[in-house]
Amino acid sequence: EGRPVAGQEHRMITPPGYGRARQGPEAWAPSVVAAAEEAGIDPRFLMSVMMIEVGKSEKLGAIDDLVQVAQLVSEEAGIYSDLKGNPPSLGWGNIQESLFNAARANHPEALGGVEWRDLILDDSLAIRVTAFALRDLQDEVAATAPAAMIERYSTMGLAAAAYNIGMGNLEDAYAAGQLGPLGTSYSSAVMR
Repeated sequence: EGRPVAGQEHRMITPPGYGRARQGPEAWAPSVVAAAEEAGIDPRFLMSVMMIEVGKSEKLGAIDDLVQVAQLVSEEAGIYSDLKGNPPSLGWGNIQESLFNAARANHPEALGGVEWRDLILDDSLAIRVTAFALRDLQDEVAATAPAAMIERYSTMGLAAAAYNIGMGNLEDAYAAGQLGPLGTSYSSAVMR
């Protein structure tokens, strides 16, 4: 069983100490559907993003957990971002701290009692945070994207691109009138 988060119960996909579930997306589908419903997004959208973001994490289990702990420690020591050129991302959703903080600030009733570091060992929480982050990105895209971009890529497609490349880079794409290669690739993979 999971621990209470902001007055709500959520369950972990696997009990603490047992590593990652290795059954594939069907094992985490109930958490994806529940998180999507809670955040008010299409569960297929969330599942598509999670299938890309989980990647090898599920297969690597404890090794991936150790890598993420090392990233967190090196970021806290002030060296990760300097070495890699970008901040680390944690959990199955590969959530950067700034995106996590924005989702938590926008949804304190759901995420107010959790910390970014909690994403490392709590897959269900990582799925929930990803759902709320996608909700926020969809809302932001709907409010800021040029109509031609929404017509070409859809609000969901642009939100997917923003999840991968960040809103700053998406705003640059708005100015150019098209997504670059990374945004296009990610959006296309999610929207298939």
